[in-house]
Amino acid sequence: EGPPPARRDDTPPGMVHWASITAPEVASTPELVARGARLYDQRCSACHGAKGDGQGPAALFLQTAPRDFTRLIFKFRTTLGFPADLDLYRSVRSGFPAHGMPSFDFLSSEETWALVHRVKHLARSGWMARMERRSGATFDRAAALALVEKKMTPGEAVVVGPEPPEDDGPAEEIVARGRALYVANCQKCHGETGRGDGPSAPTLEDEWGHAILPRDFGESPAYRKAGWRRADTARIVRAGIGGTPMPAHPQLSDRDLWDLARYVEELARLSRE
Repeated sequence: EGPPPARRDDTPPGMVHWASITAPEVASTPELVARGARLYDQRCSACHGAKGDGQGPAALFLQTAPRDFTRLIFKFRTTLGFPADLDLYRSVRSGFPAHGMPSFDFLSSEETWALVHRVKHLARSGWMARMERRSGATFDRAAALALVEKKMTPGEAVVVGPEPPEDDGPAEEIVARGRALYVANCQKCHGETGRGDGPSAPTLEDEWGHAILPRDFGESPAYRKAGWRRADTARIVRAGIGGTPMPAHPQLSDRDLWDLARYVEELARLSRE
């Protein structure tokens, strides 16, 4: 069995904190992939589709569209490119209950790894099938295989330096730095008070053309899928969220990320008062 779900006092009831989940990695084997196929058909295909394309029969009833694995675009990761296997494991274990995907932390660690490898198999085969349809008679399977393996190689790890101490300067200066960074990088979408109502908000769409709203920081932490803690905000700002209008911010320094994360935390606090 996997380790018990990671919890802290700030974890909403019924949820598992995405970034706190860890487990020894289990390599793919034909047997594990076959087991994953059975589990996937039982647990996942109704929403994500038998082929992993997000076209399962239950997808019509979900406000948040299920992930189409075959596009090789994943939202939540600790890398700057394709997610690490452990990132996919985290998403299966934690789920995103406020957005229609339940937690599967009742599965054993081996079952979870089986699902991870099944998802990767569907992603690879689905991407290959799309390329073959697009290329027709000119399709080069060997070249396509080499390309998809490159695309599915986990990207460089997202690294954010240690958080500065709380008393590393006058409180008003820390808030002012965070506010300036927020205004320059976030306000047009998330809004002046962080309620997701910035001037750009009505125009935003995801990679698939679905309307998508910026996160309202005043909502319950349950709506912040990959974590609601300061370190999660810093990581997400640096890496961005794949397939959405939320960009990566490689130009920001570690100090900028922490100041911005503190300011986002302050906006969340003020909105709940």
